[in-house]
Amino acid sequence: KKKEMIEYDLINLFMMESRSFTLANAIFMSSLLNHLLITIYFFEDNQTDSKENFILTACIQYMNQHLQENISLTDLTKRFNISSSYLNAIFKEETNKSPIDFFIKLKMDEACSLLRISSMKINEIGSSLGYSDAYYFSRIFKKTIGVSPKKYRERFDQIPKDFSS
Repeated sequence: KKKEMIEYDLINLFMMESRSFTLANAIFMSSLLNHLLITIYFFEDNQTDSKENFILTACIQYMNQHLQENISLTDLTKRFNISSSYLNAIFKEETNKSPIDFFIKLKMDEACSLLRISSMKINEIGSSLGYSDAYYFSRIFKKTIGVSPKKYRERFDQIPKDFSS
């Protein structure tokens, strides 16, 4: 499974080479590369095969596959049959974040990517990440990223969309 995930990301990254060199494609390639590096870091066999690493890896993989949902600490502890204090300790040790803060950061990273490369409305992006209240999504985004989603998108609207011109 790990090898297939890495191969899939590499194939997608190399397929981007044949596309025109636009800002959107460059950002997409950057996102693919980021995902590939995270995948390699958290899923490669060079880490010890301890129970903690297995749980951390499984949780992060589960979170990445369920960005559109609202996952609670209770959901994670039930899914992986561990205590909340143990899960918190594993995440704090490896990521310096609680599991839920890490999950929110994953969601906000995805929101950043969507704000850069898509024309989706801010409320649509929030909704696609499990936030039914656009104002709540904007508050969480600003708290996590440091600027509002609108201001974040405006930063990228100033940049030419095609590097070749």
